[in-house]
Amino acid sequence: MMITISLYILITMDTASALSLISNENSITGEQFSITIRPELQEVYDVKCTLNNEEETFPLYLKNEASWKSSFYYIQNLQHSQIIEMKTNSTGILNLCCKLRVKTKVKEESCIPLLLTEKVVKKQPTHQVILHTRKYYLFQALIISFLLTTLFMVLYLILKIKVHLKTPHSKKPHGKNDGILRDRNSRKT
Repeated sequence: MMITISLYILITMDTASALSLISNENSITGEQFSITIRPELQEVYDVKCTLNNEEETFPLYLKNEASWKSSFYYIQNLQHSQIIEMKTNSTGILNLCCKLRVKTKVKEESCIPLLLTEKVVKKQPTHQVILHTRKYYLFQALIISFLLTTLFMVLYLILKIKVHLKTPHSKKPHGKNDGILRDRNSRKT
């Protein structure tokens, strides 16, 4: 099942906040999407992001250098604004929350709402392969043989009639009686 992640832009409105989260991308489940983290402090910091609603926390994976890691762990030693790549298979209206930590103390937390919806995918018609039995092929061969035999018989009859019409007919009697009557008539004279 494919999921489209619709991320809405939300820059934290709280003026006392030291952390802003920005994102406005669409993504298919299992593929990465990104969020920009903009802290107002100049120190080296760690960040931990979670995906949740009021009742539970959902799996979220963050890209740290070249590998994907669980959001259970902090991404460490970041400076200035950072773009963090993420991916999830979750759906629903969820909150993406990020905690900013300096050394061992959490300095700030900020959340943005995410609407994770299912993408409607039109199924392509599958091509069916029809396998026939030996009986089917024998029946087809029988039909073809019958049609070819009929065609040859019709051609033979046409040629026979054509030959018969082209042959000149003799005026000699064809029956025994005709010949006999003529012979008797010829004797009387």
